[in-house]
Amino acid sequence: MKHINIDDLPRKHKQGAEGYEFYRRDLLGVHEAQSLVRVYEIPPGKSAYPYHYHLKNEETFFIMKGEGLLKTSEGEKEVRAGDFLFFPADETGAHKLTNTSDTEMLVYIDFDVVHDMDVAVYPDSGKIGIWGRNVNRVWRIDDDVDYYENEWKQDYELEEQNYFPKDLKRGVLSQDLLYNVLEELKIMENNMEHNYYYRCGVIDAFNEVVKAGVKDLALSHPSSYEEIEEVLREVEREYATIEHIMWEQNNFINRVRTTGIIKSKTAFDLAMVGVGARASGMERDSRKDMGYGIYDEFDFKLVTEQSGDVEARIKVRIAEVAESLKIVRQAINALRYDNSKELLVDLGTLRTLEGSWGISESARGDNVHWLMLDEEGRIDRLFVRSASYPNWPALTVAVQGDIIPDFPLINKSFELCYACLDR
Repeated sequence: MKHINIDDLPRKHKQGAEGYEFYRRDLLGVHEAQSLVRVYEIPPGKSAYPYHYHLKNEETFFIMKGEGLLKTSEGEKEVRAGDFLFFPADETGAHKLTNTSDTEMLVYIDFDVVHDMDVAVYPDSGKIGIWGRNVNRVWRIDDDVDYYENEWKQDYELEEQNYFPKDLKRGVLSQDLLYNVLEELKIMENNMEHNYYYRCGVIDAFNEVVKAGVKDLALSHPSSYEEIEEVLREVEREYATIEHIMWEQNNFINRVRTTGIIKSKTAFDLAMVGVGARASGMERDSRKDMGYGIYDEFDFKLVTEQSGDVEARIKVRIAEVAESLKIVRQAINALRYDNSKELLVDLGTLRTLEGSWGISESARGDNVHWLMLDEEGRIDRLFVRSASYPNWPALTVAVQGDIIPDFPLINKSFELCYACLDR
């Protein structure tokens, strides 16, 4: 048991910046229990602390004497003797207490739940404080540094000793060790858990949702337009869920934003196609540029972004799912309301023993097809230049300056096909 009279405790005085001043008596210290108990006296017109909230420690005030104005996340509130005030450990607990009296001290007891480490956020000034374990510092939130700043030096030294660092942070490895990195990533992917899949392969997840919908449509042999529409609605529901999961996570957004950048000029110089090109500001889509087949009869938007990073490529792909569903629905309506409508395209007369070519837009961009018939009109030779072909050089540019763990993320954002290069 501890029995203390307030008058027996030392009265500490702190004069802060203009407008901030208080007297404090410590009834129970941080090393005595899992809580702090203190008595504060705030002079007229002053505040004890700036507007802030905690992320770990909860606070409770009991106003013993005087009156004041409490700034909160819900607005300003008047407080007086006899009031209990509770501040949760989150942004809803943001507060600043000011003595509004001209003559009388504002006195209150402060009960704090204490953890080993606490973080305080100061919304008005854009600062963040870390308290505990001998840190006890305040920083400006905008003065952030790269997470891996100067960490590459250790990795470089280890690599010089032919040692593969387990906590690899920077892309300073030799070509041989880079192959080791890729091999380890392959093992990780084979043993993939949800978290890794979510953080590094989220674009694949998106693609798979759409592919699954298409597969269901192809294998189910729907007998009615209603069944086709149900498949489309299922695809919409699934990709909407994934989209929500992605964008509600700040750490994910920070991971993909400004990562794997391809500038617009670079995209043009490399003759990029598909999502990669459009995410860098290029308005390039063979369905729009050439209007082949019946695409010129469909109403759909050419989606572009400007930043050219992983985030931009995700945004383009997400938006194009919606545009693709719009195209499918237009095709269904064309068949539903006009039975005479043919969704077939006449290829015309193909010459024998002479090459003919055409372009089609795929999920990765435009594919170039070259075809030659023999004397009897049968296919003699066929070559397809996959959309992956012109986009592979862009990957070598996009990864420059980024960390090795971001390689799978950047790679999957282009969705390149290894096997498509020799078709």
